[in-house]
Formats: sequence, C-alpha cells, structure tokens
Amino acid sequence: MDTTKKGDELEEQAFAVLESQIDEDRFLDVSEK
Repeated sequence: MDTTKKGDELEEQAFAVLESQIDEDRFLDVSEK
C-alpha cells in the first residue's frame, strides 16, 4: 500500500476545503459592504 499517495490525496482535499472556506469568507465580506 502506498501511504504517501494517500497523504497527498488528504492534503489536496483539505486544501480544497480551505479554499472554499476562503471563498465563502470573501463572499460574506462583499455582501456586508
């Protein structure tokens, strides 16, 4: 079993989640103004 590949996949997933949260924050900032 290749554990490094699994780690990369998890990292990519976490990064995608983080990015979507940042986009949401930006969207909220814009709507508040």
